[in-house]
Parts: sequence; structure tokens; C-alpha cells
Amino acid sequence: MQLQTPLILSIDTSADSCNVLISSKNNLLLSYSIKIKRLHDKLLAELTNRALKDLNISISNIGAVAISSGPGSFTGLRIGAAFAKALTIDNSPKLISLPTLYAFAVEYETFAKKMNSKSITAIISANSGMIYKQIFNLNSEPQSQIEFINKDSLQLTNDTFLCGNFTYLNENFQTNHFNKLTPESIAESAYRLFLNDKFINSIDFEPLYIQDFVPR
Repeated sequence: MQLQTPLILSIDTSADSCNVLISSKNNLLLSYSIKIKRLHDKLLAELTNRALKDLNISISNIGAVAISSGPGSFTGLRIGAAFAKALTIDNSPKLISLPTLYAFAVEYETFAKKMNSKSITAIISANSGMIYKQIFNLNSEPQSQIEFINKDSLQLTNDTFLCGNFTYLNENFQTNHFNKLTPESIAESAYRLFLNDKFINSIDFEPLYIQDFVPR
């Protein structure tokens, strides 16, 4: 099968699901997702090998590896980062750091525009009632730094579009329909970063942990 370049291998281990996908430019070719907690380290290599084999290609055919850089699960991010750095140790393929909140903004960009929103607020839940929050414009360009705050201190305006894996309900906002991150949006996010040369040296890459890891 003749595949258009660039081919991008995207890996998302920021939450419970272990996600591996390959896209041609921003067109999704295939994706695998297994949602089993604490098995990312056992699943990631197997899913990646399966994806490459199914397309009859090798890692040398991949133009870039996009890795979810967080925020998200500390352990999941660490496993994904180690695997992606091993694949790109000599920067061939190139490495793309794909922020999770940015991917959510890209996912719901079209919805936000249709609803005449002025901005997009992406939120990811953390432990003990804490959340990660970042504001984007309608082209998913960051308009603020990532905030790590208590959910009770969350303040939103009526003209922002709320999305993410944290469900916040009041009379003006309801995100239970806008809390999914699809393989298609991950592919689109990775391709946008590829086009803008948003590559990072493999040795220098570190996930966006935001908060310190506290062992349970």
C-alpha cells in the first residue's frame, strides 16, 4: 500500500487507556486502544509493533513520533515518555511533544466555533479535587499557562467552550458530551505540530507533570 508522508506514530498514555495510532499527514490510518489500568508498560510495545506490522512498515518509515506530554497520570506519562525517547534516541524519527489539553482544544474547536464561543477552556481532572486548566483561542492556540487549581475555585465566563475529561455542571455549562479525546483529534493535533516544526530533542524531552509525584 502506497502511503503519503509524513507518517506519524502517536502515543497517548496520559490516562487509563493505552492508545497507539498511525496517521498519514492528518488522516488516521489505524488506531489501537486498550483501557486497562496499570498495564501501559506491558501493552505499549506490543500495540506499536502490531500497528507497524499491520501497515507493513517499520519505524524507519515513520517521520515523527508524537507523545502525549501531559498533564495526566504521572506513571502513564513516564512510561510513554521512556518508550518514545527510546524510539527517537537519535532524533530519527523526530519527536513531537503533544500536550493533552491542546489535543482537547483541537478536538472541540469546530463545536466551539459553531456555538459562537469566544474561547476554549480545556480541563483535566487530577487527584483530591484538583484540576488542570488552560485557555485557548478558537484555533487552539494557548492563551494562558496551564493552571493547577482546586475545582471549587474554577471560574468560567459564559462565552467560553468547556471541554476535557472533568465533568463540571451548572446552569450554563455541561461537559458530559465534550469529554472524549478521539484518535482523529490526536492525529490532527500531531500533524499541526509537525507542520509548525514543533519538534523536541529526544534527550531533552520531559512530560508536563505540573505537580510533584506523591506515592500512594
